[in-house]
Amino acid sequence: MKDIMDDPRPLVSVLVPVYNTPAAYLVEFCESLVAQSYSHFECIFLDDGSSEDALEILDNYRQDSRFTFFRWEKNRGLNCAWFQLLTKAQGRYWCSPGSDDVLTPKFLEKRVALLEAHPYAVFANGPPEVIDDAGNRCREYPEFGRIPKIIEAEKCLETLLGHCHVNQPGVLARVDLTRLVLSQYAKDWKYAADWYLWILLVALGQPVVWDPEPLHKYRLFSNSLSRDQRKEMLRRAENRLVPMCALAASARYSHLALNSWSRHRSTLYYLWLRRAVGLALQGRLEKEWVIRGSQAYYGEPKALPFWLEVGRNAFGIVGAALTEKRDAPHQNGLGWQDSRPLAPVVEPIDLRPQPLTRLS
Repeated sequence: MKDIMDDPRPLVSVLVPVYNTPAAYLVEFCESLVAQSYSHFECIFLDDGSSEDALEILDNYRQDSRFTFFRWEKNRGLNCAWFQLLTKAQGRYWCSPGSDDVLTPKFLEKRVALLEAHPYAVFANGPPEVIDDAGNRCREYPEFGRIPKIIEAEKCLETLLGHCHVNQPGVLARVDLTRLVLSQYAKDWKYAADWYLWILLVALGQPVVWDPEPLHKYRLFSNSLSRDQRKEMLRRAENRLVPMCALAASARYSHLALNSWSRHRSTLYYLWLRRAVGLALQGRLEKEWVIRGSQAYYGEPKALPFWLEVGRNAFGIVGAALTEKRDAPHQNGLGWQDSRPLAPVVEPIDLRPQPLTRLS
């Protein structure tokens, strides 16, 4: 096979963190990648400390020069793995489908065509077909008909502050623009790190392209992270903290984000406090979350007495709650229509690449 860099077409870097993915799903994913009509890609796997060598089953693909394999002995988490994989990417574009998902044969071809046709777009996105562990279609996704093909950055950012409408496995993004915002990326979000990244990217001020055709299959099965009920409280906390923290981080480099932060800073904080009160009444509120929220709002970490802070902001919390209730009927499953969003400083992150063991 000729050298991958000799092909004049844009190279796509497919970044695949793997952690204890069942063998059958890994093979099915690889087969869907090999079957792509657009063949100019590199696929980089990182086994994030699986209990067994998850990549041994992929020996048949080691003969394909487009496939590269790395392994960490210790699990460091999905977000750290993705971050490391991006440092290895050689492509113009990147995508990161789940290792248990399936791509339709035209996924790369159509996503690349969209971004090539819209050179100012920061990424292209589209809906999934949701399947169960047996590969059967298991539910309908929300109606997407009202989303425009070109979503201007300001509208996209405003919507992202209220709801994450970006379907991460269906994204094809520009590598150069993604690397521009990595200094502000926070890897320690457990549930909504991708949401944080989309806000950073959209804050650059460039539009997003939407394709309503489902081009990938997103798998839900009993061990999927997206169905782990034990993480429900963390989800609820991050769903309020992430848009606030991401917008504040974006305001460091983006006039668009800075203007949005000046308009929505208080509303975002009030909505977080409202969520925090609910968590506290259930005995589920973590001190770390409280500090992170106050750090975002005030621009520096403050160990404020929680209930005193709630009392000081009670009027704003009630107003935000009423606004949220009023707006709810106007939003569809995407949170696209008439969303009224709501943003901070994150802990310094270690940008030094972690050592990888390349598998021959």
